[in-house]
Amino acid sequence: MGTSQRATDKIVPKQFFTPNLNFFSSKSTMKLRLISFAMLCLLAVASCRDNSTNTTTTTPPGTWNTSASGTTENLVVGQFVNSTVGFVSGSNGALLKSQDAGGTWNTASPVPVLTTSNGPGVVYGISFFDAMNGFAVGDQRVIARTADGGQNWNSMDASMVPQTDLIRSIHFTNHSTGFVGTSDAYGAHSGTICGTNDGGQTWMPVITTLGGIYNIDFIPATNGLAGVAQGRFGVNYWTIDGGATWKAGSTDQPNALISHSTFTSATTGFAVASNITDTVHGFLLRTDDAGHTWHTVNSYSLGLDGIASNGNGVVTAVGFGGIVVESTDGGSTWSQSNSGTSRWIDIRYASQQRAVLFGMNGHIATRDR
Repeated sequence: MGTSQRATDKIVPKQFFTPNLNFFSSKSTMKLRLISFAMLCLLAVASCRDNSTNTTTTTPPGTWNTSASGTTENLVVGQFVNSTVGFVSGSNGALLKSQDAGGTWNTASPVPVLTTSNGPGVVYGISFFDAMNGFAVGDQRVIARTADGGQNWNSMDASMVPQTDLIRSIHFTNHSTGFVGTSDAYGAHSGTICGTNDGGQTWMPVITTLGGIYNIDFIPATNGLAGVAQGRFGVNYWTIDGGATWKAGSTDQPNALISHSTFTSATTGFAVASNITDTVHGFLLRTDDAGHTWHTVNSYSLGLDGIASNGNGVVTAVGFGGIVVESTDGGSTWSQSNSGTSRWIDIRYASQQRAVLFGMNGHIATRDR
């Protein structure tokens, strides 16, 4: 992370001078001095006790701290709807909700992605409007909606989503308009972007893509007009009309899966990717033309899964082996560190100060800058 840790300050009681009693010339003077000395000792003890009682131990800035999640499910995708309320979901449809910026988490009702003979159903995308209303997508071609913060889920009509595809991403630009990204079930060079204009009741294909779409992201500074759709085989599509039409862009990583992106301005953004065939090659990508073209900034010996920005110059990416890659100057320079050894799959900023990591086996960590 490039952030130095500062040791907690220690409060040390003052050391009092012990007088030499042979110095005093008379008994009366000696008694007076002894009484004064005793009073000073009592004051010193009281002072030490007061200091000890009022001392608070603080965590050095930049330290990642574990948050109890209450689950051992893999946590795949998170979102904060404001500076306090956040959600995270993952394997077996697990859904957790926080109301204190990721410090503590409570279990909500699982998203209805049923376990099959191929393994547990996984939620790959969530898109919440607020603390109560949102969508989740994942295995078994599930598109589900909640209106009570995840306590209950209703399945939406996904009959027009290609039957041979798996749903791998979702993003709503407003309460009516949203998009899901799909990937060929066998990892072939195909996928789709499907859209809704009726608040998720029905979904229709918008464009067939040349690779699975694992990330749909719209640029905040464009009021939902400009966005990107990215994924398997380094595919990249962009829109400037709110998703009505999509055009093929370019990346320089045709053998990678682009999983997440974040934009720091109307034109500049960053994305993370991992090699499709292994997890020992990760890539950090950058665009300076609103996502039309992307080029590799850095390569790493560990795959990268998640990336987020705090809106004030800090961009943080995470991935396998606890890797944390970070820039504190808007992407001009980058540092690398580790937080544990587990795989971090997603990262979100609840505020400019609070970052939250989500990963394997229910691992969650927070950091305050």
